[in-house]
Amino acid sequence: MNRTAKILASKMEVLPDLERKLKDATVRYDEASKARDQKVKLAAVKRELAWAHVRDKEDELGAKLKEISAQDKRLPKIQDNIRKAQVCICVSSLCSRTYLSEGHSGRARRSGGAGQSEA
Repeated sequence: MNRTAKILASKMEVLPDLERKLKDATVRYDEASKARDQKVKLAAVKRELAWAHVRDKEDELGAKLKEISAQDKRLPKIQDNIRKAQVCICVSSLCSRTYLSEGHSGRARRSGGAGQSEA
């Protein structure tokens, strides 16, 4: 019985040290588990952020497409106005050439000039 008591006593001396090591190991395991959970959450947040960025870019694209559509609706009227202005320029140029080719100078006539008889 003496031998059993000695073995039991030595085991009892080691027991607090083993309990402390168990507690330390449990704390490290919990911290590692929390770190893994945080990595998973971080990955999820990164994915959410990426998709939020995609949504923002899609919104920007939609706004730009709407703006382009509005400008496209204005384009035919602008092109028509340009054609009308070009026609006016051509007509004006043609009229000027015709007027000058008929012998008119570009200067205004003065009264009493050559070609008028004096009375």
